[in-house]
Amino acid sequence: MPLDDRDYMRKRVGYEPPVFRRAWWKKLSLTAIVGGITAVAGVVALVAMLVGDLSYLSRFLPSREGTLIVNVNTASATELETLPGIGPAIATLIIDDRPYETIEDLDRVQGIGPGKMRSLRPLVIVKGETRKR
Repeated sequence: MPLDDRDYMRKRVGYEPPVFRRAWWKKLSLTAIVGGITAVAGVVALVAMLVGDLSYLSRFLPSREGTLIVNVNTASATELETLPGIGPAIATLIIDDRPYETIEDLDRVQGIGPGKMRSLRPLVIVKGETRKR
């Protein structure tokens, strides 16, 4: 019997082999995952770019530091924090150690050394009102 005559070799009329397709929801979920990863990567890149740009632009923005002449005996913590190198902790220590007779009395506050005193000296007073520079 020749090979062409065998039943299993004949094509069936009207028969199509099955086409294996992925379910629509699987395609959708794969698309959503890839799209989500792409979106997250885009957001991370955008944030990194903005942080880099903001650090660059901060050189051109006016600084709050040194905008006031501060009376250390009457100033609030917020006013003291406008002084260069003075954060919330040192501002609290300055307030706790009041009153000051002279500007040099700020040396007794822990965290204020000779270098910080040089930058503070033109911006602090012990008598009078806190005012704009």
